[in-house]
Amino acid sequence: MNVVCGFLTKFAAKNKHIVDRMKGKFLSFTLLLATILLFASCLDSNQDEVTYYSDTAITSFTLGTINQTVHTTKKNSDEDSTYTTTFDGSAYNLFIDQLNGKVYNVDSLPCGADLSKVVVTVGTKNSGIAVIKSVDNDTLKYISSSDSLDFTTERTLYVYAQNMQSRRKYVVTLCAHQEIGDTLIWHAKNSSAELAALQGMKALEGNNGLFVAGTKDNATKVYFTEDGNSWTEKSTLASAEAYKGIITDKSTLYVYTDGKVLKSNEDGSAWTEVAATTDIVRLLGAAKGNLYALGANGKIKKSADNGATWADDDMEDNADLTLVPNENVSMIVMPSKTNNDIYKVVLIGTSTADATATEKVWTKTVDEKDPSHAAEWTYLTQEGNRYAAPRTANFTAFAYDGGIAALSGEGEGDSNAEAFKQFYFSNDEGITWKSHSQMILPKNFKSDCDASCFAITSDSANRIWIVSGTNGKVWCGRINRLGWKEALQTNK
Repeated sequence: MNVVCGFLTKFAAKNKHIVDRMKGKFLSFTLLLATILLFASCLDSNQDEVTYYSDTAITSFTLGTINQTVHTTKKNSDEDSTYTTTFDGSAYNLFIDQLNGKVYNVDSLPCGADLSKVVVTVGTKNSGIAVIKSVDNDTLKYISSSDSLDFTTERTLYVYAQNMQSRRKYVVTLCAHQEIGDTLIWHAKNSSAELAALQGMKALEGNNGLFVAGTKDNATKVYFTEDGNSWTEKSTLASAEAYKGIITDKSTLYVYTDGKVLKSNEDGSAWTEVAATTDIVRLLGAAKGNLYALGANGKIKKSADNGATWADDDMEDNADLTLVPNENVSMIVMPSKTNNDIYKVVLIGTSTADATATEKVWTKTVDEKDPSHAAEWTYLTQEGNRYAAPRTANFTAFAYDGGIAALSGEGEGDSNAEAFKQFYFSNDEGITWKSHSQMILPKNFKSDCDASCFAITSDSANRIWIVSGTNGKVWCGRINRLGWKEALQTNK
């Protein structure tokens, strides 16, 4: 109590100008001090000399319980409903930037968090006094752990030192997600008459856009779009089947047709011959500067010079070449989760020489620092695998959400799989395939998309593109949280 008396005595005698200023800003606080002074003077008149600290800072900033409005869809209905719940705000750490005077949450609060009524607890150095500036004027209010505050906008906070001669200013910002992270949102694009005329198709990512190649008038047409709403015909290839073997390294299209390897310019409008060869029958994919193809001898071949020359790639001993896919082929490059120099190439597709009820999956591991020691292609046996990828028409796989996703039509051979039943997903590089809880198809998709003629792929912005033949409908979707990752990378 002596400390309080001494503090108030020195405060009144030496800092009258501060008292006058603070009266106009937070009356309630000065009344509190007056009350303390009254009781202290009555209890003890001893005026021992005390020390009052001249520095202070925020040392901790903790959120209390926060209300949350949750939106959901009623079971067996498209009607939305809402309910209110709460979550523990203290689980979300706030970063205190002492240099720039900022307080903010690194991880956004959940979608639906009510930032208009937030209780906070502020810890200060040397028992500094924390006050917050009004949203509407310069009035200051003492921060109490029992009163809720409005953080729907940035708030200015001050911490006064014990000697009341210095203070520190902070700007507090709380952020909450504006959308549910684990939700895949689809956007329907304009229907395209050009795409509706295609009888078979394949989608590929290009520079700043999307290519779709497909059969029309007994030839392969190549179309390009930047936004999915308007499409431009870029070129025509004489073979109607050429689209099946078009591949891309994202900057260049490659195709094998009429005994020649061709490559396009950047926008796909012109093609030039790379090499004439009878060693291959179809391109399979591209990975890290290498092109892969199905050889005339039934083996997987590789080219390290953009298709000019080809050689048999290493395959496991006694490899059964009837299991090498030759239809609906997808190639995916999977980076290692533990080593940045290592990646895995996964080859998925249908073998017309094998009628069993599963897709064929081959993999190889490559060390970029030492490509000469790349592992051989290995077949992932599907026999007895309860979660094998079913053999289906138009089975198309693509990299997504850290794994491999796929969409397919009706079952083929010994498979009775249902078209568009689900997205198949593998998080173990093609070994097992299960449904992805967050990947759902667009509303009314089964009736709006032709299972016998569609194309699907993903792009570097984590968007999924689906194109339907027959009616030319186009959808673009993305799991919300993957868009957040893309935005963070863009802003770095």
